[in-house]
Amino acid sequence: MSRKDCKLNNHSARDGLGHKLEHCTRAVRRCKTEINGRNVAREDVNPGCRGVEALLSEPTESTVRSLGALEGDIVILGVGGKMGPTLARMAKRASEANGVKRRVIGVSRFSSVGLERRLQSWGVETIQCDLLDRASVNALPDVANVVFMAGISLARQRRTRV
Repeated sequence: MSRKDCKLNNHSARDGLGHKLEHCTRAVRRCKTEINGRNVAREDVNPGCRGVEALLSEPTESTVRSLGALEGDIVILGVGGKMGPTLARMAKRASEANGVKRRVIGVSRFSSVGLERRLQSWGVETIQCDLLDRASVNALPDVANVVFMAGISLARQRRTRV
């Protein structure tokens, strides 16, 4: 998240362009802020991140136009990561804003408890799949638009080194 996306009123972001969502969430608790061009009072945002997630997944006008022109369903591989749920929700919301009936499918191992249910509550279809298993990948639906968000967590990798 860039400093431009989260302008803190009366608070300085010491880390500039490397500004983290956690900093923004803490700031929302104590002051007014602007997210995606919208002034947000602290009572509008749940400090537990769900409110911030709802705001971040609100599609801009250009996103709505772009997804309105897009043909076919969307599959997001690695939807269980940090950015995946927000991206999937934004794609679903932008499609609905255009009145486009489109499947947004999130694919992940879903190691986070409750994430699969939360995605489904937003209208995102989910498929459990280990992307390292070729047979599982071959069984995925054939869709026109694929977003590859899968990767290896560097933090997890550091913790497991001996």
